[in-house]
Amino acid sequence: MTELRKSPLQPLCRWEWVLFGLLLVVFIAQAGLSSVRKTAAFDEEYHVAAGYAYLKTGDFRMSTSHPPLIDTLSAIPLLWQDGITLPETHPSWAESNYFIFSDVFLWQSGNDAQRILVWARWPIIGLGALLTAALFFWARQLAGRFAGWVALLLAVFDPNLLNDSRLATTDLGLTLFMLLTMWALWGWLKRPSPLTFLLTGILGGLTTA
Repeated sequence: MTELRKSPLQPLCRWEWVLFGLLLVVFIAQAGLSSVRKTAAFDEEYHVAAGYAYLKTGDFRMSTSHPPLIDTLSAIPLLWQDGITLPETHPSWAESNYFIFSDVFLWQSGNDAQRILVWARWPIIGLGALLTAALFFWARQLAGRFAGWVALLLAVFDPNLLNDSRLATTDLGLTLFMLLTMWALWGWLKRPSPLTFLLTGILGGLTTA
């Protein structure tokens, strides 16, 4: 039977923490600086409009096609932005037609669409940094120091990860929570305990939240 027990996660020394932090800053800088120049992806408006509508009204009517957690996180920075109009009087609101409503919200209500998108992308960039960190620590726990650094370097400069981290969609958040769920499940299989069992359940729930 395959042995599930691996070496415990080795603590980072001071220079490793410094290098780890610098690489995360590089990742965040790449995603953040490029997001300013990135035009809207076709589905970003749906997610941003749904998240902002829920935060402002407490109504889930625009969140019927996707779980609301990531959309809501993405819209949080918009609460501190002035001059954003939510077109609740438009017929699409009463009809719960999020395709039309999101288009009206972002492009036809006098809102600064690019500013909205830039701010809505920052929480996703943060989740991307967490995903990068999780890859580093799990790889380190699985296969040692060298594997952790290889995983971190590949993640920091991975085009797909950078691209999804700068889009206000649910893809990156789903990936993060799926990875964390698998990591927690692996930990429970390696050393079962009520805490790791509970953590696995919570993270699994967040994957679909």
